[in-house]
Amino acid sequence: MEKPVRYPGAGEVYDDHIIYTASIMDAATRDKLRMLDNAFYQVNHASFSATRRAPWPGWDMCLDWLEAHDKCFHLGHAGASVLDLACGNLRFERFLKKRYPSSGPFLYAVDNCVELAPFLEGVHFIDLDVLVALSGEAMPVTWADIPLCDLTVTFGFMHHVPSRTMRLQVLDMLADKTRVGGYLIASFWRFADDDQMRLRAEASTKMALERLGPLDLEEGDYLLGWGQEEGASRYCHSFTDEELDWLSMGLGNRMGAAHRFDADGRNGRMNTYLLFRKLQ
Repeated sequence: MEKPVRYPGAGEVYDDHIIYTASIMDAATRDKLRMLDNAFYQVNHASFSATRRAPWPGWDMCLDWLEAHDKCFHLGHAGASVLDLACGNLRFERFLKKRYPSSGPFLYAVDNCVELAPFLEGVHFIDLDVLVALSGEAMPVTWADIPLCDLTVTFGFMHHVPSRTMRLQVLDMLADKTRVGGYLIASFWRFADDDQMRLRAEASTKMALERLGPLDLEEGDYLLGWGQEEGASRYCHSFTDEELDWLSMGLGNRMGAAHRFDADGRNGRMNTYLLFRKLQ
């Protein structure tokens, strides 16, 4: 697969290619990208939610693997708990309730787009923008009140976290909320591995930068459009094996890598899932 040429710079356009910086993303760009995504979901939450109804095949694969390899792990046990960071429209919570209909886990669901999250019995919803807290503000008490959980997850969110450094901080936050012996699962979108999706992403990024001005983007960063909505852009990062290796190592000795596999999408490889077990 032919890859576009990358040049050092700050999000400008050169010979129809996006210029990416090799340095660490600056704080101003992180804030701009965070606010860009927040504005996207505030405006487009209804149309976005309408396209996000079915569970991902990877979710069953994750839980099947955990229950097969850890006989003590089962979310149907009384008292089990799950924390879902960036829960969106609660489709993972609905998936869990269908998988464990009799006595499913207590669910903590965190997101900063209240409009996306409908009421669902047994779900404690927390309105929180964790990226704001990671940008320097104190973590609010609502996060501190969440107890250690048997399973912490984040699906469809890591590609919205600007900068490699902040992505590791998000995983650290989830590790802090995982009980010893429990598990952390995160999905990582690989859309740039698909030639057609990558070409569309490059085109939409070029158009967005012409409208928004230069941004200090990193390798793998894109600004994706949304259907026929003019001016609708959201920041998304496409992951590589090298970055996933780096993130796994960054969690240190307290989180042991348990499993890694690809799933979802038309080719069955749009997401890579990383599963970690809390060791200490």
